[in-house]
Amino acid sequence: MNKPIRTLSVFCLLMFLALMANVTYLQYWRADSLNDDGRNRRAVDAAFSQPRGAILVGREPIASSEPSGDRYEYQRTYSQPLAYAHVTGWYNYFNAQSGACSTCQRRVEQTQDDLLSGEDDRLFVTRLVDLLSNEESAGGNVALTLDPAAQRAAFDGLREVLGPNGQGAVVALEPRTGKVLAMVSLPTFDPNQLASHDLTEVSRAGDALEDDPAQPLLNRSIQTTLPPGSTFKVLTAAAQNRTAAGTFLRWGG
Repeated sequence: MNKPIRTLSVFCLLMFLALMANVTYLQYWRADSLNDDGRNRRAVDAAFSQPRGAILVGREPIASSEPSGDRYEYQRTYSQPLAYAHVTGWYNYFNAQSGACSTCQRRVEQTQDDLLSGEDDRLFVTRLVDLLSNEESAGGNVALTLDPAAQRAAFDGLREVLGPNGQGAVVALEPRTGKVLAMVSLPTFDPNQLASHDLTEVSRAGDALEDDPAQPLLNRSIQTTLPPGSTFKVLTAAAQNRTAAGTFLRWGG
């Protein structure tokens, strides 16, 4: 083999080695960071198109993914939006893109995102079975401690006392275990408007809620600081109604 051919062969070999090294680096070492990059539209579209797990109260789903028939395949829907809005939060394209939401980080859709999206390590076996069976992988369900009757009673009672535009909150706990049985905040909102596949409508609805002086996105049961005197309402409420033992009332803006 003459020198020019040998030189060209070595050069081609080095190019192939460089290409293999780059592919290995991108697909193995940088795979997670590239998938999590909000500018990666393919990853965002794929994540938003997957069916998320349901959020359950009792045995009833209050948040689920339904076939949509559009480019994103599944629509996140909330069956009792006003009563559970501050508990569930919402999931839309902008959440999938950024991975964060400044006004909904303390809600189930965000705090349990890994489980609902199916990325939690506890679902590894399920993902493996889905892969081997060539089935679409779905997220895991999240069951809440909320009692549907208690949640409905708290929501209806608070609206009756304050009116639909009143500002206040109710939290009911099980004293023995600390389980949250009810959590309601007023004023409330419809998370279905924020989970729409019409991104223009989502932006418009989000801006309207953000600009509302009543702050309907604020979960007053856990995101407000009230004067110390408000803690005494627990005692007055219990004195007025013995069945209110274990129920905490928070009023305020």
